[in-house]
Amino acid sequence: YILSPEALEKAITNKTKLLLLNSPCNPTGAVYSWDQYEALAKVLRKYPGVFVLSDEIYEHLIYDGLKHVSFAQLPGMRDRCAVVNGFSKAFAMTGYRLGYVAAPLWLASACGKIQSQLTSSPCSISQHAGVSALLGGLEKVIELREDFSKRRQLVTDSLKQIPNLSFFMPQGAFYVFIDVSHYFGGQISSSPSIVIKNSEDFCLHLLERHEVALVPGVAFFDNNCVRISYSTSADVLRDALARLCKYISSISTSSSVR
Repeated sequence: YILSPEALEKAITNKTKLLLLNSPCNPTGAVYSWDQYEALAKVLRKYPGVFVLSDEIYEHLIYDGLKHVSFAQLPGMRDRCAVVNGFSKAFAMTGYRLGYVAAPLWLASACGKIQSQLTSSPCSISQHAGVSALLGGLEKVIELREDFSKRRQLVTDSLKQIPNLSFFMPQGAFYVFIDVSHYFGGQISSSPSIVIKNSEDFCLHLLERHEVALVPGVAFFDNNCVRISYSTSADVLRDALARLCKYISSISTSSSVR
């Protein structure tokens, strides 16, 4: 789930204007290292007309001792990069609807003009809350990250016990992106007329029968996968994983059906 420099260069055409990066990544949890980013920057230096939008909203939610790297830190990238971030993830301030962009002045000014005609500005309560979050230190964020790390382990350990699922061990954010394609073409034992054809079917029938909500991978351009979030309590996750296991055990598959 890491973009290679070869794939990037192959994708760039004379119409390419923007590269969107996301690290830590939603939905995979992949985290770019300095060397991986530098390999992309080396390609981009050949194409000065390509701007970079770097989504770094999960920057504080990184595990296993990995460090966050902002693409704007790389030599020559600051003046051709906009970094977007916010408070809803690491600071758990989803309802405050507060985010920000760090960009060259010409772009930041244009963003201000557009926003002034759309929302004018965030409410003053959200702004004061954001200032408090930034000035209050990262102790609570670190506690949250440690809690997320424990939930990540709980979810991945449970998923490993379910047959024929595969996934990338997330390095950041709070999602696991699970390949469930083994069960495509399978039938639900209690309703043989229902066939699981894709990620949307998989999620729909899981929701209808077991009241567990996952996000179909088709929303992220990978129809073989589904996304599970561990941004909830350990008790809720255990219950949801037990229901997921029960659901999967009800799907009959065979090589002939697939």
